[in-house]
Amino acid sequence: IKTLSPYQTVEQIAKSVGITIYNEDITTLAPTTDLVGDGAGLQLTITRATPLTLDLYGKVTDIRTQGKTVGDMLKEKNIVLGSKGRVSVPLSTPISQGMNVRVWREGVQTVSVDQEIPVTSRLVYDADRPIGYRVVQTKGTPGNRSITYQVEVKDGVEVSRVEIANIITRDATMQVEVIGLHNDGTGLTKSKGAQYWTDSKGVSHRETYYDLNMSAAMQSCGQGGYYVVRPDGAKVDAQGYIIVAADYAIYPKCSLIETSLGTGKVYDTGGFISRYPNGFDLATDWTNYDGR
Repeated sequence: IKTLSPYQTVEQIAKSVGITIYNEDITTLAPTTDLVGDGAGLQLTITRATPLTLDLYGKVTDIRTQGKTVGDMLKEKNIVLGSKGRVSVPLSTPISQGMNVRVWREGVQTVSVDQEIPVTSRLVYDADRPIGYRVVQTKGTPGNRSITYQVEVKDGVEVSRVEIANIITRDATMQVEVIGLHNDGTGLTKSKGAQYWTDSKGVSHRETYYDLNMSAAMQSCGQGGYYVVRPDGAKVDAQGYIIVAADYAIYPKCSLIETSLGTGKVYDTGGFISRYPNGFDLATDWTNYDGR
């Protein structure tokens, strides 16, 4: 690649032309030798490291190496096998792109695995904010859990695994989202019963509501049967999306859709779709008032 660049460092030059430099790559930056063809300037040479996958005592990682053989790679990565160490291929095996190398120890050993703790969300409903308003007030961050196992390996095959420690090394922080509930009269209400509402794409939807126990329908889309009733009576999932029945052929199950009461998610369907294929039936607590 030939380029004109004001930069003088390897990192800056590579970034300016969209080239990623990895830690294991070898780079040289020297004056050009062909003054007639290239003119006065610098020539960047990159000797790429070979990418491969390393399974090191049960932890799988994508790595890169300048080593020519598996033995060279292990030495480069400061991996000492010891008397019980084993490798899935001979140490003299040439390194090739995309190859898999597994390293393990025979006998009883301990293995630690990091597990991400997902972010939890708290939904705050604001009656002063308009329907459709949804803003992350405080961004959450995932946590980390370190789980240690006692593992027994025989002839390269794991024969037993027992958890011996489970420690939270970093707590997840809660995410706070604010959702508006102010209905300016365009949103569906119990008194309306049914209405036509046009979304942002110009599609008209006949909206109605129904009040049934949604536990069975909420077994899908990763909800595990969970749902709640928000302050205005709409039934919502764990993420605060309104539970909606729609035509699966047009609005696939678990897809997000616009409704007059805010963003909804499709969990259900009904016979109304034969007459109103773009119709939405919104789950509410407007009839039974039982919180379910």
